[in-house]
Amino acid sequence: MSKRLTSRGASVLAAGIIALMCTHCGSTPADDAATAGASEAMSTVVHSVYGVTSFGGPGDYQPLACGGSSRTADPWYVASSQRYGCNKHLKVVAGARCLVVYTADAGPASFVEKNAGIAVLDASPAVGKYLFDDGSLGWSDIKAHPGKFEVRVTPTDLPLGPCGGGADPSPPPGGVGTDAGGGTGAGGAACGGDGDCNPGDDGSGKICVSGACVPGCHRDAQCPGVTRCVSGSCE
Repeated sequence: MSKRLTSRGASVLAAGIIALMCTHCGSTPADDAATAGASEAMSTVVHSVYGVTSFGGPGDYQPLACGGSSRTADPWYVASSQRYGCNKHLKVVAGARCLVVYTADAGPASFVEKNAGIAVLDASPAVGKYLFDDGSLGWSDIKAHPGKFEVRVTPTDLPLGPCGGGADPSPPPGGVGTDAGGGTGAGGAACGGDGDCNPGDDGSGKICVSGACVPGCHRDAQCPGVTRCVSGSCE
């Protein structure tokens, strides 16, 4: 079990409590109150700044509200579909780091955001690793370190993956977004597809994003040696 209280676990608990409360609801005026309670379980208010938490990684695979599973989904997924709709692209910026993600699930529970003291963007481990070098963030981390795990979010039509638009276009120093030699996505070799970044028999640990080779992976064949592709990173 994780040492941290994640927003995902709290959301599941909230959903269970709501389900039990409404088990015997019928088609009566009381339905209005029950529906109101359910809608308040997750905030639909759109914010420009969120704290980031993590869910859906190894040991925590789960179905996603917009379809599919966190095990097989593109690694750049987040929740908040109740705010933005399903499969919407969002530009997420944390200081010098910029990433385009998509909404694949709903959540978190409103009381999680109350505990964190800020609106929360629940995200895949790969998103947390790329932005903060940490793929197991919980609301307690946001609460304990105000401002450290916050991001600015705007809807976008840009493709998924690392992007420009942060304070500095260079990718983060470690995890998803940095190769062994410390290369940067912004200065990577030009490419027209992932194959251009993996020309040999062995994977290079890079993928093509916005016309440049940047560290990352979509499948095992893109990873060097015996490493495998796990949540968008060769490990």
